[in-house]
Amino acid sequence: MALRRKKIACRIYDITKEDEAEILASFVKEAPDYTLGFNFLISTHSFLEPLGIPHIALMVDSATYYPQLINAPHTLACFVESDSCEFIKLFGNTKTLFLPHAIERELVDSTLEEEIVQAKRDFDVTISASYIDPDGIYENWKELFSQKTVAFLDEMVESTLASKEICHVLNFLQSLQTKQEIAQEIRDKELPIFDLINSVEKVMRGRDKIRLLKALNGFHLHIFGSNKMKSAGRGSCKTKKR
Repeated sequence: MALRRKKIACRIYDITKEDEAEILASFVKEAPDYTLGFNFLISTHSFLEPLGIPHIALMVDSATYYPQLINAPHTLACFVESDSCEFIKLFGNTKTLFLPHAIERELVDSTLEEEIVQAKRDFDVTISASYIDPDGIYENWKELFSQKTVAFLDEMVESTLASKEICHVLNFLQSLQTKQEIAQEIRDKELPIFDLINSVEKVMRGRDKIRLLKALNGFHLHIFGSNKMKSAGRGSCKTKKR
């Protein structure tokens, strides 16, 4: 819709439902200037890659979840956080852009803002979130690694959470350079380094959400999500005032 408001001709494809051959035939016929997708990239193995059409990949997750971007010659990788842009550049891919998601200011005028502030609400505080079990991932670390490496991973989580500036990816890679014994253990396990970094991020996100819930006091809290998320927030979907 944003593109169409700017008078840019575009067509929407649902790659999960439409036939690849039909999409490919359409691209060959229409020859679009570029393609664009959220969390969708055209890697060297994609059926669209041979066409060489420039692709804008709007990614909402960290770059470590998409190692294919390191070798995607026709893709401009856009991230909602600048650290992912810097991470991709470490591997020689300079075709990246910091693009936080937003809407036009005109869509939220001062009158509407006042209505939102003054509106009656059914709930004091709500949270809608996907639950991540940090303890489960931590237990997996303990099964895979030595105590020293588990302590290192845990430190990566806590030091990043405690900082307003540290990125977990760069924190991990930079700290690992000074821990040769731990680096060797990780190599011996033959685990993809990106998967390990992603596990650190998941523990961060899981602990952060649970600590946020436990820090909320003095009002009723309603949690919309899985039963596990509700349990993390005090055993039910509404906490008691304290």
